Amino acid sequence: TWLAPAERGCGLVMQRPALFPALSVRENIAFGLASLPREEREQRVQEMAALFRIEVLLTRRPAQLSGGEQQRIAVARTLAPRPRVLLLDEPFAGLNFDLKSAILTDLESWLTRTATPALYVTHDVAEAWRMGSRPDAEVLRMESGRIVAQGRAADVLAADRTQLFRALE
Repeated sequence: TWLAPAERGCGLVMQRPALFPALSVRENIAFGLASLPREEREQRVQEMAALFRIEVLLTRRPAQLSGGEQQRIAVARTLAPRPRVLLLDEPFAGLNFDLKSAILTDLESWLTRTATPALYVTHDVAEAWRMGSRPDAEVLRMESGRIVAQGRAADVLAADRTQLFRALE
């Protein structure tokens, strides 16, 4: 609890990307990597750019990007330092289904490859189903600040299956 933020190893992705407007995409992704040697820092930036398919955006500034592109950069910037735990609070709210699905695929790939634990908060049942269906996942359903169900996605989200099927159509 008495560690400086940079030493905590916790990555956070919020609903709004909160990129640094004066920095390029490359500089935004590299922001948390200052302690690394230049070559390793550039290697991480390239790794994240490839993972999120944003290589062509590296020289642009946030104002030149769409909302979906900004969110990809925000996720890439958060993952670049390789956090020990990842917190995501409605990270893809407001994005269209196809874009959300593509980013989730990239994120799931990274989480699986790195075995990084993640807490993913969403009001979207389809997102909860997708992220909660991973073999190591557990879903908590909350109402009015209280946990009302906990377990496998299929069990916890069964009550919401009608809403889920509508969302997936």
